Amino acid sequence: MDRRSSAQDWRGAGAGVFFPVSEPRIAAMSDVRDQATVDARPKAGLGEPSRGLGSAHMKITAAVVPVRSAPFEIETLDLATPLADEVLVRVVASGMCHTDLHARDGYFPNLPYPVVCGHEGAGIIEQVGAAVTDLAPGDPVVISFPWCGECRPCRAERISYCERARPLKSSGRRADGSIPMSRNGEPVYSCFFQQSSFANFALARTSSRSTATRRSKCWVRSAVACRPAPVRC
Repeated sequence: MDRRSSAQDWRGAGAGVFFPVSEPRIAAMSDVRDQATVDARPKAGLGEPSRGLGSAHMKITAAVVPVRSAPFEIETLDLATPLADEVLVRVVASGMCHTDLHARDGYFPNLPYPVVCGHEGAGIIEQVGAAVTDLAPGDPVVISFPWCGECRPCRAERISYCERARPLKSSGRRADGSIPMSRNGEPVYSCFFQQSSFANFALARTSSRSTATRRSKCWVRSAVACRPAPVRC
């Protein structure tokens, strides 16, 4: 089986569903909360990353761009433990935007390879970091774009003009410089728009520099996640 995908495979009217999944049962959202695996996984913590990598946490499936302009390849990767201000999201849907294709083809000069793209993710929270108080396992969320919260535009609530937007969106690393995805101990750059939602699980920051926003029916609205503000579903 050829696990690569061409640009034709990802074509669509602006966006589409990346992983084919059945629509979650709205009436049974409490069941999702009850079955969340937060207690079965290691506790979130800051820790000291080794060689810039976060500590191994779980196996995930992701679409990897191995080198510039190469086809997406479906791979099994390691995803690090969530930091204190992060949440682990089980991705239900992710939009396909031309920004992701531009990232694949090298339009972002600071983006390293191999990389996992995807910046219009939506899903269900599986685990929360120790400092997260406003979200809980089982919550449906839309993952939006990141901002620093500290520069002049951010302080003026003009977050779409964040002065640190470029490194936060396309450096392939968390804000602290660590890399949460890896394969056989080697880094696979991720944190694309601080989410890399072309995977079945993704990490997203919360707090005042929020990228994960609670929404119902979030899988319907994944394609609008890169708008300048969270969109109610």
